[in-house]
Amino acid sequence: MASVKRSAGLVLATLLAITASLFATVAPATAASRNITNNSWSVPASCSNSSGLLCFYYRGSLGGALYSMRGYVANLNNARFGSGDGSGVVVRNNAASMANDSFALTGYSWVYVNRGGNYDYLPPGNAGQLYYTWNNGASAEII
Repeated sequence: MASVKRSAGLVLATLLAITASLFATVAPATAASRNITNNSWSVPASCSNSSGLLCFYYRGSLGGALYSMRGYVANLNNARFGSGDGSGVVVRNNAASMANDSFALTGYSWVYVNRGGNYDYLPPGNAGQLYYTWNNGASAEII
């Protein structure tokens, strides 16, 4: 009876060691990022004349309704586009392009709330088509 308990204990210990080694060798996932600058685009007047520095557009090519912001927005589900095509639509998962009217800050758009997952970014004074966050953006920041 003692040898059966001992064998069962060794099997259990071996299984635990194998399971622990599997978890120890798994590398954490890394979020992908993309600079979405389109060198043939400039920051449109609609963004420059807005109250924010980072502007999201409902349509591609900086078209449609605009949402402008400063600082950090943890969840774009609480933000809505202004007047124009897409007016009143929630910004989260509905933006197609972005412009950065800052002279020194970089703008970011993440797939998940609270700066999570893949993200697009724009250096100061640039505009571009969203890539990872095209109709898939949940949080944003300009820093």
